[in-house]
Amino acid sequence: MRRWPLPRDAVERAYTGETFLLSPHPAALALCSAAMDAVRSVFPDPLQAHNAPLHDFLDGLHAARGLLRHPRFRAHARGLLRALGEVPDDWFIDVVRLRGVPPGGPTSKAARAAWAVHRDTWYANPPAQLNLWLPLVPVTPATSVQIYPELFGVPVRNSSADFDYDDFRRTAGFQAARPGLAHYPEALEAPRSEPVGFTAPPGALFVFSAQHLHGTPEHRAPHTRWSLDLRIVNRRHHRGGLGAPCIDSLCRGSAVQDYPW
Repeated sequence: MRRWPLPRDAVERAYTGETFLLSPHPAALALCSAAMDAVRSVFPDPLQAHNAPLHDFLDGLHAARGLLRHPRFRAHARGLLRALGEVPDDWFIDVVRLRGVPPGGPTSKAARAAWAVHRDTWYANPPAQLNLWLPLVPVTPATSVQIYPELFGVPVRNSSADFDYDDFRRTAGFQAARPGLAHYPEALEAPRSEPVGFTAPPGALFVFSAQHLHGTPEHRAPHTRWSLDLRIVNRRHHRGGLGAPCIDSLCRGSAVQDYPW
């Protein structure tokens, strides 16, 4: 794992498919601690949250996610960018998003669709977007987010042509409590390479491009896996049409319009 901050040219390198795994840093640990406090306010034993009845687990997960919209998480997100060596005002910053995956994997049809192998660019996220992923519990290559680095620049047949962001935000939106009849883009063919995960403790940070094909493996550990996502988009690069090569996205609209920070 790398030490903080990111290299000066890390953003441009990420646009070519390079990823960065950083060791825990006080800014990341503070964010993770605040997030776990939110989880514990709903699930006193977060690792056993999956033992609640399904509707209670889903409602509790939605409630915990709502707590991460508090202004203090905006401060944590901006502090994270400063620790990475970036100026927060140079970036569009999405809300901090909480993920909770029980043993066996996602618990509903909509959740399974959202966790399917995909590129974020198929969801109308811009090519200049970087994804920041932080585990709240220890992860291994079998339980972390997994990417397909060999397919970064290789077109993959997918269903993004059926995705319109304005329709999506009206019918479901990201992390809706009870998703409607939304379309979730996914790969329509099995990836022609093996996924890559990693071992990391809570508070580590994985940085990768929104163009990376990625997904969540079936969660075989006996505990609920908790993690955070934070999506950031360089304002200047976005306005200048810069970013990773968007080779196979046919979606419509732009998600960055809803990045509040």
